Amino acid sequence: MHLVVNSTCNRRISDSFNIVIFIAAYLTKYLMQTKSVEVRCDVYCKWDGNDTRYRLYVNDELFTERTWIWNCKDYYLEEVIAIEAPSGLHKIRYELLEPTGSKLKIRNMRVASKNAAIHEDQITLEIPSS
Repeated sequence: MHLVVNSTCNRRISDSFNIVIFIAAYLTKYLMQTKSVEVRCDVYCKWDGNDTRYRLYVNDELFTERTWIWNCKDYYLEEVIAIEAPSGLHKIRYELLEPTGSKLKIRNMRVASKNAAIHEDQITLEIPSS
């Protein structure tokens, strides 16, 4: 009799655990939905001629690391940043890697799609909830 009761209890615990996993997956998928946003900006570099590398972060997540190779002040890159993120505010920042005497300027940050907006500070992306 003890084995039958124990087996029934284990099955109920297992079923309860499966229900909790299902609810967690549901909440993650439907309450924390992400949106695809395409952000563009113009990256200018006052290049010192040395190996100039920079990193792009969204919030604290490293998106890419690049090396500047163009030796001309008239060149710039149009960076395209494909972001998949939940609603809210997200910081976009660039960081030069040491050692460098180069300077980096980011201009004209904009959202290519209509489902988000860049704040006036030119580093904050806002993805609305609907």
